[in-house]
Amino acid sequence: MQVNALNHTYADQVSSHYSNGPFSTENPIGLADEVSDDIISQKSEELRNEISEYNLRDINPDDLRKLGGYLFEAGEISGNAASVFIMVGQDFGNESSIDAISHLEERYARIKEIDRQEQGFSESVKIYGDALHTLYNLESFIKGSREHIGIDVKV
Repeated sequence: MQVNALNHTYADQVSSHYSNGPFSTENPIGLADEVSDDIISQKSEELRNEISEYNLRDINPDDLRKLGGYLFEAGEISGNAASVFIMVGQDFGNESSIDAISHLEERYARIKEIDRQEQGFSESVKIYGDALHTLYNLESFIKGSREHIGIDVKV
């Protein structure tokens, strides 16, 4: 069961099938085709609590860099995705907050257009597609974790 009904512009185009590991956890967030209740419940309470604090639509660039490093070290996202998170965080170093998903959607669309016109950017399309897929999964995971935490509190 998919946990969310979030509107992700390129969800049907991006996938995790171009991820470079290593993934040291079972069912890593970055590799999931869909983030399900099962995936959320398999993750530690510490991870769910840590990630549920983020809002990828309104995130400090430094927090995006830290999140990428944390999730890569935890074996939850690919090196490609972590690198893109860090680059995007550096691009907006002085900003107080950014919409990481919208920014990456715009960047992905530009790179796809360049590849269509000039060829030779297919590797970049794959890398940014993996990072965007990962952000989509993270947004789903965050939403599901918040719901999961809410359920735990009520019980």
